[in-house]
Amino acid sequence: MGAFAGTPGVCVICGRDAWGSCPRALYGGAFLPCECQTAARLAEIVAEEEAGTRRFEVDVYDFSNPELEAFYSEFDRPGGVAMRPCLPEEARRSRELEARGYYLWTARLLRGFFGPVIGKMAEGRFFMYRPESPEDVPRCTVRAIRCVIEKEEPGWVEAVAEARRYADHPGVMAAWCEIPVQAVLASLDVLAMRDGEARSSW
Repeated sequence: MGAFAGTPGVCVICGRDAWGSCPRALYGGAFLPCECQTAARLAEIVAEEEAGTRRFEVDVYDFSNPELEAFYSEFDRPGGVAMRPCLPEEARRSRELEARGYYLWTARLLRGFFGPVIGKMAEGRFFMYRPESPEDVPRCTVRAIRCVIEKEEPGWVEAVAEARRYADHPGVMAAWCEIPVQAVLASLDVLAMRDGEARSSW
């Protein structure tokens, strides 16, 4: 994944000392861009979307924080997700689904569909930490996975549908189905919507 080039602490567009350090320094000195760089990248994304050249890439990175499983950014070129290389297959797939959900959200936001995470998507970056329990899973994670899981991993949704006949706690269902708890929560939301119910209470 690429990064904005320039002198750390100085915006390459406006020249202001407007950058702030963030955990992306794990990539080797990357910094958050100021507002004008964010606007410039959004304009590029709009052009890429219209031209059909917008790309999504999956990369690996050995983060120093052991709780950080993956990092998604729309403001690298191209946008995509970096994941810890030692993640189990199911965890890796779940984080890829989450990143693809964020990728779809950005396109919708650019077209004027403002969802519940507009504030976070204005940053264009998501840090994906390993949850200790279902209560630790952010709602934006569940919503992102929910966008794509029924199409990308229908077997997971059906496994959760079967598991909920015997258990009512997402942690138990996750162990039963051998999939990450965030994928279970997204599947429960899909099943609730399929049944004409409100989203899961988790």
